[in-house]
Amino acid sequence: MSKSKGNSLTDELAEIEKKYFLFKKKLNTFVEALNFYRCAANSSHQPLRTVEQMESLLNQATQHNATYKGVIKLWFDVYDELRALIHKQVLAAQQSAPDVTDEVLKIRVTESLEYVNELTQPTYDVIENELDQKLKAASLEDMRHDELYQTKFEERRLFGPMLCLLPVALDALAHANKLNSTLISGARSAIQSRQQQQQQENNKKSKSSASSVVSRSTVGSRGSCASSNMTSSSSKPPWRPSGPVTPQIRKTSSIL
Repeated sequence: MSKSKGNSLTDELAEIEKKYFLFKKKLNTFVEALNFYRCAANSSHQPLRTVEQMESLLNQATQHNATYKGVIKLWFDVYDELRALIHKQVLAAQQSAPDVTDEVLKIRVTESLEYVNELTQPTYDVIENELDQKLKAASLEDMRHDELYQTKFEERRLFGPMLCLLPVALDALAHANKLNSTLISGARSAIQSRQQQQQQENNKKSKSSASSVVSRSTVGSRGSCASSNMTSSSSKPPWRPSGPVTPQIRKTSSIL
């Protein structure tokens, strides 16, 4: 696994957040754009609850405005990049999970990614599923983003899901990214540990093989010495008993 995989996903998330905060500065223009296209499509009393409905609204519109079209395109750019990053996070988690033994962490990563994936589905109604109780209780203080506070009540009713989908999804993905980074780091550590163990085993095998070669070489040299000794022994004169050696007398004609 790439050493910088977790960091690259975090960097991508940071880039998407930067683009979102650029969009947030144009939030009022975005609300105006939704109003414009809602009126152009003759659906002035129908609230936008899902991304799918917003796409349908834009497709039905017969009139267009360059400024409004640009801010809505920016919203969809952030949305599409968010969806793409969720897909990358899921793939990274799937690749890392087999190398990690912490089952609780894997469950938490799975749940967090499933949640943000569901949250960004084109048919998901954020208000109905996530914010209804908070809106009724008027307790949005725990939200990091204040998009709903910046809009009027009627705008919240009509466009609430479109206003808070991206910030809520970014918060959820940031949480999932932290858990997934821990998973990826754990997998990387496990892989490095296995590689180190494998290297140690390979070193032991190499030392064992080297010792075996030295042992065979030593045996061979001892055999050569023994052979040399045998050769030198065979060149000596035959063994004779101790004592004076009787000289051979050669008979000559002068003596007889």
